[in-house]
Amino acid sequence: LTLAIVVVPTAALLGSSRAGGRPASPQHAAEASSSFDPRVSPHAYGGRQVGVLIVDHGSRVAAANERLERLCEAYARTRARDRWVVRPAHMELARPSVADAFDALVAEGCEFVVCHPYFLGEGRHAMEDVPRLLAEANARHPDVASVVTPPLGANPLVMDILHDSILAAVEPRGLQAEDAAFENSFFGAVAAAIKDAEEGGSSPPPPQEDSSSEPPPPPASAAVTGIGAVEALAAEK
Repeated sequence: LTLAIVVVPTAALLGSSRAGGRPASPQHAAEASSSFDPRVSPHAYGGRQVGVLIVDHGSRVAAANERLERLCEAYARTRARDRWVVRPAHMELARPSVADAFDALVAEGCEFVVCHPYFLGEGRHAMEDVPRLLAEANARHPDVASVVTPPLGANPLVMDILHDSILAAVEPRGLQAEDAAFENSFFGAVAAAIKDAEEGGSSPPPPQEDSSSEPPPPPASAAVTGIGAVEALAAEK
């Protein structure tokens, strides 16, 4: 068993001082490593451009494809960092393809490409097709490194987006008022007591009725019903 150990100069990792006590420049830090290494801090590649490739399925409906273009433009304007180049791509049915967009990023000087599958499900397209298309595009540019992120739907924050969308449809119809009515009802009080007991709390005991208000017992001469009536009849015979 042979172990290969990659030694990355400290200057490349931390941008530490060079001879003479001067701080290392980003260009010098990048040059310290002969090729891209994902274990090295991205700051060590300060002189390199990063390509961001956002890939959806693609559609025959032009408006659907344009929606991805607007998304990429907004991401580049509001989230992308300096020296990030953001491009859309479609897995099939529309242009630009993954290969087209990858070529464009390389032409703009990108030496590292991050591919994000803009899919909700972790299905065959996101987990197999998009990575395969990226690998085929990358094969034509062996000096460029690339990586595929998990699909959009794998992010736990999608749950917040889902909830906000549903809530926006529920609240205008006043359905939240029904929740309040239930909480103030008898059944709501029972549900609250059960929940409190399950959580280890203690609910206040129900109010005790005043025993002085109980009706007096029936007199001895009162009619006897049920089993008592049967027994009485048997005794008379």
